[in-house]
Amino acid sequence: MDDPLVVDLALGDVLRAVLDAGVVVRVAAEGEAQVEVAGRRRWRPGVAALGWLITLAVLVPSIWALNLSAGWVKQTLAGFQTPDPAAVIPTLLALAAVFAVAVVLTGFSSALRGALWSVQELR
Repeated sequence: MDDPLVVDLALGDVLRAVLDAGVVVRVAAEGEAQVEVAGRRRWRPGVAALGWLITLAVLVPSIWALNLSAGWVKQTLAGFQTPDPAAVIPTLLALAAVFAVAVVLTGFSSALRGALWSVQELR
């Protein structure tokens, strides 16, 4: 990036984000804005631990199931002879199903963790 204007704009945007992180602007019912320094973070270790425990409770079985189904596919496709399609198709479908379920459950656990943190901040 040789253009100094782009660099200045990028640095200005980063500086604004850093400065805005410590300031809260509240708009009153009359429309006047009140600027005040944000309070300290309300981080609660119990909420963070619960969120990550839920995520781990989903990730560990998902990884185990993916490894198991990938092993089945590997055993089905291993060998020097052409594998039987009647054996290959169910194992590939099982791998695809396990992968889809793992992705959905991991997404739900991530969303739940985010919701827990959002509720924590709104308190």
